Amino acid sequence: MGGHRGSVHLGEPCCSSFVPAPLRPRSPSSPLPLVPHPSRSTSLSLHLPVDFRFPPFPSNGLRRGGAYIEVASSMEPSAKRRRLGHIADTVPRVTAPRSRDIPIEPSLNDVHDVEDDVFDPTHAFFEALPSAVQRIGPRHQSSSSDAETAQSDLSPWVKDIFPHFLPFIPSVDRNPVDLQSPNPFLEPDELEVTHPVLRKPATTTRPPPLPSGSVNGFLKFKFSNNKRKYSESFSGPPPLLPAAVDHAASASQHKTTSVDPRVLVLRNSSHVPPLPPNFGHVCLRGHTDRALFAFFLRAIVPGRTVIEGDNTYKTEIAPIAAENDLVKCCILSLAATYVLDFVQTPTLLQRAGFNHKKSMVLLTEELNKPDTYKPGHEVAVLAALTLLAHNEVVNWEIASREPSPKWYRASKKAEFIMSRTNPGYRYSKPINVQCTTARTQIAHLFCYYIVMSDCVCPLNLETTECSFSWLMNGQDQEQRTIVGMAGLSPKLTHFIAKITFLAGTLLKNPTAVASLLVAGQIEKLLQSFPQSSLLSKGYPTLEAMLAACTLNEDGKVTTAAEVTDLIAGSYVAAAQIYLQCRVFRRTRSHPLVQRVLDQLLSCITRQPTSGNLFTAQTPLYSVFVAGIVAYKPHHRDVVRNWFLPICPDARGNVPPAWRAMQSVWEWMDTRDFGFPEPTFGDLMDEDGRVADRHAWWEDLVAVLMEKEGRMNLS
Repeated sequence: MGGHRGSVHLGEPCCSSFVPAPLRPRSPSSPLPLVPHPSRSTSLSLHLPVDFRFPPFPSNGLRRGGAYIEVASSMEPSAKRRRLGHIADTVPRVTAPRSRDIPIEPSLNDVHDVEDDVFDPTHAFFEALPSAVQRIGPRHQSSSSDAETAQSDLSPWVKDIFPHFLPFIPSVDRNPVDLQSPNPFLEPDELEVTHPVLRKPATTTRPPPLPSGSVNGFLKFKFSNNKRKYSESFSGPPPLLPAAVDHAASASQHKTTSVDPRVLVLRNSSHVPPLPPNFGHVCLRGHTDRALFAFFLRAIVPGRTVIEGDNTYKTEIAPIAAENDLVKCCILSLAATYVLDFVQTPTLLQRAGFNHKKSMVLLTEELNKPDTYKPGHEVAVLAALTLLAHNEVVNWEIASREPSPKWYRASKKAEFIMSRTNPGYRYSKPINVQCTTARTQIAHLFCYYIVMSDCVCPLNLETTECSFSWLMNGQDQEQRTIVGMAGLSPKLTHFIAKITFLAGTLLKNPTAVASLLVAGQIEKLLQSFPQSSLLSKGYPTLEAMLAACTLNEDGKVTTAAEVTDLIAGSYVAAAQIYLQCRVFRRTRSHPLVQRVLDQLLSCITRQPTSGNLFTAQTPLYSVFVAGIVAYKPHHRDVVRNWFLPICPDARGNVPPAWRAMQSVWEWMDTRDFGFPEPTFGDLMDEDGRVADRHAWWEDLVAVLMEKEGRMNLS
């Protein structure tokens, strides 16, 4: 391919830090005029002579002694590469030499030994990403497989045996969609659609009045002693967007020293119209619907997570209701479930039933539309499925002991929709896949439902792959970012799904060496599994996190960042216990299990169980796993002290989980595992092969399924 002439403009930089990329000029007598890098520059132009010629593009691979800089030519980042010149052997290389057969996409991790040569006229500069400015500097030498192992953390050979364990690009599913698929919330023999609250006998389920006149648990609101109707106590739902700003009024108070007449005219003009008074409000019918929507935004949403900027209900789902009747009806139906615990009037009962019936009709219509299964059109349906599944989970009395409850069927339906609408096939690498925040967070919530439930359910031995591949899209830092309403990162969620899949392969073939090797790698990775959030950068190990906690006189943490770290850390510890017991089949008394249990219980005891820092983000799954392997009295006291304060005031899946926990203790204490509990010396000698150990976890989940049905531990 021939060379190229002209000039290069290095666009708008991403941040204020540059990394040198050596450039070879046409001749020493005509150095390239380079604009130096100012401390606060916003762009950089590199002017080349008119007769300057780029060296020819390489046909394949990166040759030794060469460097590349990427030129974006599409929406996908890092789509093409351009070779700017040769580098002498004495000049540090921007990228390490790599094999020809491995596709290369330069990144900041490849930068080595960056020198302070900003004013060297023989170098061109390109700006680094803002999130990685502090990482520029001497780094370890990367291997040829860093681009793949950086985000998967598992050995590359794992992909040959378990292809779905590592990030991959999905193929386009061209199979026709069954547009007559049933609504997961409707029973085949159901003659009339009824709101979940109205399906069971009318009982008073509201908690006892609190001295402060407020509810501060999974719901957060204050009681009003006013005798006015409840609907009149709300002035209306708050707007989804900031209130209108009167630009003309604010302009009169604004003082400026600018002499630009265009700026003065714009700021002093009274012709700039403000936003409409009701801009951002949802169109609702009547006082009751407005009160229900206000209750959702002011009472339900704050109780979902302590990470205010990462609340899926507030930032992603509620705004959809402004233009989507399906999501709006689902919100009103869910809010009615909670309000009916405190107030029951004929009008409220009528609106609850109406909104639920309408949501069922609209959902059936959406599920039968072809556009629903196209990328970019699925978010509204997924949001509706999320709200309706939430409504079923909190009405656990009517779904108890079912092997396939409605919330689980809805989650599987959402999984199918997410698979059909996965935009990953448009990209060349999983690390480049970009999705909307709404899709990413809602998808994780449904995966969270299924993955945690599968941990306490019998294995599906017919499964041939580990699902939820979209959890591995994006960069490793994105995968390790905690989702506020779940409390853990997508990467850890997929690790737990991997553990369940490996347990199934070992149950079919207990001597499968590959499964044991992969399980060993996961065991090692979980020992240091940092997760970050909007509030905290996280900690590399559980020990470091526990040591950094600041406790009050009650032994509890007092900040949202610490609560988030403890919840995420408890999921890591629970995943380690789950791996040891279900895959490696170690008993609850094994030293490894008990050591991790001590760390897990330390995380649990430091988390508040009431107040502003207690939300639905609390790790029910981790507490339940801890209860399974807790046989010492003081360990069980920790689990019991977590459940008892929550159950009386909670509408949700905590009361049935506590009932199941007591059944587990009763069964575990009277169960004869077929062999005596091994001694400490036997355990330290790795008591036999995995194939020779009893799969006692499978016995446990069989009993749970028989007594409690499929459980929701989200």
